[in-house]
Amino acid sequence: MTYVRLDSGVLDSTLWVDRDCREIFITALLMAVPFELVDSAPQLEVRSLGLTGWSVPPGWYGKVEAAGIGIVRRAHLEEVAGLDALERLGNTDPQSRSPNYEGRRLVRVEGGFIVLNFIDYRDKDSTNAERQQRYRERQRALKKEREEKAKALRELPVTVTEKRVTITQQLDNDYDGTTNTKETTTALVEPNSSSTGKSMVRVGKGSSLAEITETLVAVNAGTRQVLKKQERRSMGASLVFAYWAAKANHTGALLDRKRERTITARLEEGKDNLNEMLYVVDGLLRDDNLMGRRNDSNRKYDGIETIFRDRAQVERLAALGGYREGATHPMVKKYADAVGATEVSNGEPATARIAGEGGGNGEG
Repeated sequence: MTYVRLDSGVLDSTLWVDRDCREIFITALLMAVPFELVDSAPQLEVRSLGLTGWSVPPGWYGKVEAAGIGIVRRAHLEEVAGLDALERLGNTDPQSRSPNYEGRRLVRVEGGFIVLNFIDYRDKDSTNAERQQRYRERQRALKKEREEKAKALRELPVTVTEKRVTITQQLDNDYDGTTNTKETTTALVEPNSSSTGKSMVRVGKGSSLAEITETLVAVNAGTRQVLKKQERRSMGASLVFAYWAAKANHTGALLDRKRERTITARLEEGKDNLNEMLYVVDGLLRDDNLMGRRNDSNRKYDGIETIFRDRAQVERLAALGGYREGATHPMVKKYADAVGATEVSNGEPATARIAGEGGGNGEG
């Protein structure tokens, strides 16, 4: 089965205003097959075997191996009207958009008819279809990346010696390091059946503040593994979310995919500067507009999508929260292991790497 492409440009051609020619030509397009003409072929009259004096030059065309009346019947036109249309399609058209073949479109030769611009129609630009294909491929790649990232976060390996790890939650710290509240909780750790002593701390989709806190502290207490960059970024996003949820009093909020994408996008833009991101939360608490202290309705605009909406917002709120280049946020120090600072790599403590990625040597 052959195929050709039609685009909206045909609506503005001289072909479109002649209904009989339009019906015949589109029918011939659908009947034609790709055909290479090696030697020039003289054009024949539609209603006789006489020559018109013009010849089709060698090249690739579409060949319709049918008599004129056969094309007319396929187009469901009256015989006289159809043959007249075939004659007009084989004549020159000075108003045609294309100067090729002097405006001729469909000519009779020995053995049938030749659609002169068949290859042009067949090779019409298909960038829209290609763009749609590329879009679908990008979406599949993004979906796969999200699934792999979620799997890495859910199955982050930690070293433990007991089935349960008792921890102390101190996420409700002020930016100056003082502690407002303490809450003791227990992180459930699933033992692995292998003899390596490795277990999994799992954080499911839509993780709550308590679950994220349990994971962070359990990892901080037990892991001795240098995490990959993507895993560190995921854990960093979890830490930022947990800190925001505690400080902004959104303890019932869940770290869904949308929020995680927003945070990780800003982390990536800031070269994984986790310190700056945490100071953004401190700056939020000082911003009267976002905290609803300067509007009659007292409505807050303290959502993740708002405070981390773009790079400019991050820089503004971080500065408002007291961030300066080289500063290390107290939460980074507290949960350094959980975001990948647990071992010496290439002779450098990973805690130093975290501080370096945060913008300098660090300052408490």
